Amino acid sequence: RRLNMSNEIMQNLLDAHKRLGLRLTSSDSEVKSAYRKLAFELHPDRKGVSPHAGESAFKQVQHDYETIIRFREIHQAAEVAAAAAEVKKKPAPAACSTTTAQSAAATQKAATEGAKKFRFGRSGILGTLGVGALLIGA
Repeated sequence: RRLNMSNEIMQNLLDAHKRLGLRLTSSDSEVKSAYRKLAFELHPDRKGVSPHAGESAFKQVQHDYETIIRFREIHQAAEVAAAAAEVKKKPAPAACSTTTAQSAAATQKAATEGAKKFRFGRSGILGTLGVGALLIGA
């Protein structure tokens, strides 16, 4: 499956990475570290930081961090949904033992439940990035 995004969302994601000084391939811990470093430097309550300029820069850093993290969560949910779909397509072989069949069924159920929990348990995430622009296609 491929995740299709509008140019605007992709540009926002690229800009967020750029403002935090990150590569697109940065790990979650690198993203978190860069965010914390910049947030500390730009916090409006810190001495030497202009209250108004610092506040707007601080809010921008927060927004960039949230954009990156939400995109990654959505992308992971799409991968879980794709894995669940693959598990549903492949029935357990008839010649396998009962424990193997039970294990396959449990894996399928866990993948499906994980996708449902993510999709419905975090309703605010999909709306924030503009779910209309994110389409999961075959």
